[in-house]
Amino acid sequence: EGHHVIHAYTAGNEPYHIWERFEGVDTNKDAAYLALKEERAAPMWEAIRRRVPRVEEGVVVRQIGTPLTHARFLRRHRGNYGLALAAGGGFEVP
Repeated sequence: EGHHVIHAYTAGNEPYHIWERFEGVDTNKDAAYLALKEERAAPMWEAIRRRVPRVEEGVVVRQIGTPLTHARFLRRHRGNYGLALAAGGGFEVP
């Protein structure tokens, strides 16, 4: 009964080159891919635990996306998303 959602994400700047070796691999079964997902998601989980210390005790569904996820499901080139804006640069809306 009753659940909450925590939707956490980092900036869309995950380096694609560390994921390239998994292109065309069954990522649901590849141990190295799954381990890399956990490794790359760890800092985000650490940040969540600072606010919700025992968060993982209540997790019912946990999904971790990668650039390959974005490429496959969102049809994004090399898994990119969002705007690519340089820090301190200007931005004009057309």
